[in-house]
Amino acid sequence: MNNSKFQLPLPPLHYLNAKHSTNADILVLSAIVRSLGLLHHVVFEGQPPYFYEELVKISGAEITLVPEYRLVSRLGFSFTELMTSHPILPVLLSDTEYNIELTPRVEAGFENLGKKPFCVSALTPDSLMSGRKYLSWLALKTIRQNLLGASSSIVQTHRPLISGKIHQAELSDIEKWCHENDYLIVNNLLESVRSNVDEIFCWLFPNKKLLEQSKSYLSAGNDQINIKQTINKIVQQYYSSLTSKSDLLGQKTANLLSEGKLNFGLNDLVCIGLRELEHEQNNYWRWIAGKEARVFIPIGPKGHYKISAKIFSLAEKIKSLNLTVFINGKLHSQHPVDSGSEIQLPFYQDENYESIELLIVADQAANVEGTSLSASFSELVLHWDEDTI
Repeated sequence: MNNSKFQLPLPPLHYLNAKHSTNADILVLSAIVRSLGLLHHVVFEGQPPYFYEELVKISGAEITLVPEYRLVSRLGFSFTELMTSHPILPVLLSDTEYNIELTPRVEAGFENLGKKPFCVSALTPDSLMSGRKYLSWLALKTIRQNLLGASSSIVQTHRPLISGKIHQAELSDIEKWCHENDYLIVNNLLESVRSNVDEIFCWLFPNKKLLEQSKSYLSAGNDQINIKQTINKIVQQYYSSLTSKSDLLGQKTANLLSEGKLNFGLNDLVCIGLRELEHEQNNYWRWIAGKEARVFIPIGPKGHYKISAKIFSLAEKIKSLNLTVFINGKLHSQHPVDSGSEIQLPFYQDENYESIELLIVADQAANVEGTSLSASFSELVLHWDEDTI
């Protein structure tokens, strides 16, 4: 998204894309999921934007999450801790098969002493799906020609929808692959791919019927938006078939667009250093174990975002503390907090469809019944509607 290029008039979907690309992405994905009907199995490479999982779960699909190489290589043995927080397979997608051994480092205090090395396997998509039925969607972090070549069996057998970023240098080769395998390639708005940027997000459709059905939900005829309008008004006028309250998919689509935010399920966070979910009556929270926690949050397209977090409580004997927040290793802000505080973390995401690493560091912790604790969180919310940020 780049508001410096925001010039009226624009078609409705382009207008929503200019406001924030997440708006258009939600509508496009909702249209695709509705057109697919029953999704059987979806494979996500890396962390998909949270609204991907929200919309796909409604269809009843089985979801397989596999990490990307960059995350595994950066975390090393700490990746094993990440796996305990989220159902991620210890498998990488590759055009060649090999193993990576993650070796524990013995830290001060003899942490990791006695732990055994852990193996992560790199498999081709064909090997990953061997013996499985009905792959509906293969969502790659980056679509590469050699990886498509290593997916020949599932392409012939399952004919899955394929998505991901494509680097400009590979675009012509992938377009040729699509032609040879009867796939149709379109951009994030389901339009022809005409781009001179370094990378572009694309959908590879296995047949024209699915593409045309998806596009029909997004059609606004020749209408143009000539004056500034709210997202809700545009959605009500042009996309009511995707946001009808008559089914769960429509309800979820409507809520995401009208609220411009997504509450992360505390139990679904991909993280290191947060204790298990606790609750009492209608209150839910997770403690920072010791003084720091790392949370990996998947973000959609480039643009302005804000994360808000509510502090549920502080550890016993701690009246107030300071939290220092780093985003992707860079100092973001410092926050004096106590029970009930809320912190706001506005930031600009300069990469498309990449996760951010949120490192939260407390300046003190207390020993509570033999466990080191500092602060607990009861809510973590991602906002993307630029008008409300």
